[in-house]
Amino acid sequence: LFDTLVNHYEEDEILGVVAHEVGHGKKRHVLKLLALIILQAFAFILFAAYLLGTDLPYRFAGIPNVFYSGLFITYFFFFDLLGFFIVPLFGLISRRFEYQADAFSKGILGSGAPLIKTFKKFITRELDNINPHPIFEAFYYSHPSLRKRIRALKNWP
Repeated sequence: LFDTLVNHYEEDEILGVVAHEVGHGKKRHVLKLLALIILQAFAFILFAAYLLGTDLPYRFAGIPNVFYSGLFITYFFFFDLLGFFIVPLFGLISRRFEYQADAFSKGILGSGAPLIKTFKKFITRELDNINPHPIFEAFYYSHPSLRKRIRALKNWP
């Protein structure tokens, strides 16, 4: 992050990004996401233990009741399926955190202009998709599109 910023961005833009990252720390976003991941892992382990205690994974795959094959079936069929529905939830939370960190940066610097200027450079240098399809963004983006973030920075008081 920093070697790219220092070589290609102006001081106010670097301050905007650093303030954004400090915002993640001040708002405890990393700890909150870590707690959610731990809860998810715990729920998955409980669910796996339950499934492996029944013959459901084995009947589902039509294979003999062997523990290792049950682990394989449980992971690839059930957890991948559950993960498909959990990923958008984590993305939604992560995108919300990005807006909060942007607002923190704007509050610290007194203006969203440095971050907006940085985002515009990101768009041109990284060739970012500024207008992804909303469903694709909901499933696969951990950050809001830069266009939405710029709009939000301009509209926040």
